[in-house]
Amino acid sequence: MKQLKNTNDADIKNIIRNSEKRYRIQEILKYVAGKKVLDLGCVQHSSNKATRADWLHGIISRYASYCLGVDLLEKEVKKLNELGYNIICADVEKMDLPEKDFEVIVAGELIEHLANPGSFLENCRNHLKDDGLLIITTPNPFCFIHFRRSIFGKLKVNPEHVAWYDEITLTQLLKRYNFEPVEIKYLETPAWGVSKIIYKFGFKKFGSSNLFAVFRKV
Repeated sequence: MKQLKNTNDADIKNIIRNSEKRYRIQEILKYVAGKKVLDLGCVQHSSNKATRADWLHGIISRYASYCLGVDLLEKEVKKLNELGYNIICADVEKMDLPEKDFEVIVAGELIEHLANPGSFLENCRNHLKDDGLLIITTPNPFCFIHFRRSIFGKLKVNPEHVAWYDEITLTQLLKRYNFEPVEIKYLETPAWGVSKIIYKFGFKKFGSSNLFAVFRKV
């Protein structure tokens, strides 16, 4: 199975600059460059995402020294394997991989899907080396757009999501499984609008669409 390596840094920077996910990608790349990385929930619903230049797993694979992806969607994993990506089919709440020395685990937009986040976090601990890092991104429940929609009874929630997390509840949950916070921030919303204006005026919690958090195994 081939491992995709760095191509052209200028190309990557251009991809990030023009992506609606650019702030999330930029923050993640700070931690995964040159590291042994486990990317959980990497398919992001469909293997068609691999055709997008800003597909997170594809970018991580270029920057990490080694990257293994995990996802539950067997057919999509098979398609991505055929494209040369190093991905296996497994349940992140139950997986038991032979490799237990990953330096960084990435769980992008994943924890809000999980019925048993405790089992998931135990598994993350089991597959991280000592002092390894767990990166979690998740939708921000306090974003202005959610507040506005809820006022008018039009709040949209992904039917596959079972929970919302903010920096307090996420930190409390991670501490129960012996992770300490390294960095937690609300990411800027890429598109201009009311949320971005709120963010620019310093009310980041209410102007951000995503929470970005890094925790260390202790």
